Amino acid sequence: MAANEAAAVETLRTVNSLCRDYSREWGIGYPVGLSNLGPAKPATASGADLVEGTVAEGTKNGYELTYVSSAPAHGKILTYTINGDPVFPGRTGRQYFFTDQSGVIRYNFGGPASVSSPPIR
Repeated sequence: MAANEAAAVETLRTVNSLCRDYSREWGIGYPVGLSNLGPAKPATASGADLVEGTVAEGTKNGYELTYVSSAPAHGKILTYTINGDPVFPGRTGRQYFFTDQSGVIRYNFGGPASVSSPPIR
């Protein structure tokens, strides 16, 4: 479980970084969904070829990744949230994670983390 939790945190860090890269590259703000970061040849705003298929589909190392973008403002998506929840709580992980465009990763035990959960130190 500890390895899955560490991998989930690292995946969230990577996705946060790639969302910033996506925003700079395509000039349309953050992606609408994780699938926009996924595999594609050639890379486009619909498939930027930045993450592997499992992450683009919303899973990694026993965690389900739920990405929610804000509605576009002036043609750009300015905010997003990602929850990383164990697929099988107590078996694939005990901690639940949350992050957003701030890059701060937060955690909770026993249920989904949110913007008010404590940050990982």
